[in-house]
Amino acid sequence: MTLAFALLVATTVPAAPVPEPKLTAEKAAAWDKLWVYGPYCPLLCHLLKEPRLGVVYLRGKLTPIRMGEAEAKDLLAKLGSHTEEEWQAAYGVLVIRDVRLAMPLSDAWAELKTPEQRRRLAIAVTYWGHRAAYASELSRMVKYGDYTLVPPEKPGADWHLRWDGSMPPSHTKVSNDLAGWQAEDRNAFNGGQVRLMLRTLEAIGGPEARAVVEKMATGHPDVDLTKEAAAAGKRMKAAGPPAADSRMAAGLRMLRFWQRHLDDGHNPADLAAFMAHPDQAVAFLRANLRPLKMTHREAVVLLNRLFADDPKEVRAAFRQFQRTDIRAAMPLREAWTFAATADHRGRLVHAISGWYKDLSGDFPIDDENDKLLDYELRKHPDNWKAPGWCAVAVQRMGTTEKSRFVDYPTELGNTLQDAYRNGRWNREADGLHVLDVIGTDAAVAIIKDVATGHPDAHLTQAAKRILKQRK
Repeated sequence: MTLAFALLVATTVPAAPVPEPKLTAEKAAAWDKLWVYGPYCPLLCHLLKEPRLGVVYLRGKLTPIRMGEAEAKDLLAKLGSHTEEEWQAAYGVLVIRDVRLAMPLSDAWAELKTPEQRRRLAIAVTYWGHRAAYASELSRMVKYGDYTLVPPEKPGADWHLRWDGSMPPSHTKVSNDLAGWQAEDRNAFNGGQVRLMLRTLEAIGGPEARAVVEKMATGHPDVDLTKEAAAAGKRMKAAGPPAADSRMAAGLRMLRFWQRHLDDGHNPADLAAFMAHPDQAVAFLRANLRPLKMTHREAVVLLNRLFADDPKEVRAAFRQFQRTDIRAAMPLREAWTFAATADHRGRLVHAISGWYKDLSGDFPIDDENDKLLDYELRKHPDNWKAPGWCAVAVQRMGTTEKSRFVDYPTELGNTLQDAYRNGRWNREADGLHVLDVIGTDAAVAIIKDVATGHPDAHLTQAAKRILKQRK
């Protein structure tokens, strides 16, 4: 009887709550640097590797977006203060929590009595999100000129801020209300970063993460981010406690992260798989990261494969171009001399510029759109829209004059120093950041290996920076 009672008591006594981890000032400061300056991948990795600490950190970053009318009027009044510390504090709030949360800009403008107030509010709504305006705007904000809020001349037209400090006066388009501003600026209230962090909390899951999301959902009901936080909270509640991925599921998430289109950004749910399965992640990245280096002989062999008659050889060369860069062995101008025909030149252009394309299956080795085209390699001045070394599409000989311009130039770059524009090697750099946060000897060994690549390669330099920061 006594034993049975003891067993009953043992099953009903609740487990002691696990104490919340403490976020040290040192770690918070390190994460703050990534929050402000980026890149975001290292910060996401840290938050996902230590998810409970990540929740504590994001609790202080993701707060309800709202502002009452009384608070707004108080801040507007303080913009006219002769005490620099007081007006700058008010400006610091308005540049992050916009006055249009509380009232239309026209109503706020009616509260302003002095040129100083108008200058400071004009810069706050024009350069929203910046803790300080650009140097020229800061000078204008502090020293001279006046602003006028100009209503639209006819229904549906734009509002403008007119500054009389120049001749003729300058005009800047501005939204009068909250809805118009959000429609105009997708990044209103730091939208891109906040959305990414909401997705991070959703990937972490659990009641603590959901509480942060639900609190943010108590913000201004017309703010898009408030609505998105509310939707995320509902999804998290329906999903229940987070479940651990199997090795197969984790592997699929890693592959999806690696093969994503870079315009899609980072998916925290996929990135979390690297943090939750570090040994598997290191093996995956070891297979996909290698030093960027190539001998001249290897480059010539690769070009010969690209210009071969056998489609299998050509497809293999295209895929190899996605893993390396021929400019580690020779400048593009030299590689161009190996392309003897228009088809060859087209292949070389697509091999260098198409590093992000899906090359699975038996894809066509020559672009259908290039049948009547040739390419010329030209160096454009730095002030052109497409600067530096570019491939310019022209009509093929025999159809019309070869010098006739046909399509927009494709920026390529002649050497490795200018060969990473448009996101080239960003995915691989993300992989280095993942390894850095995992931090095991095996992970760091891969970073060290990548650092042995060509000294001008963006990936080599990224690896060296990471190693230097680890010391």
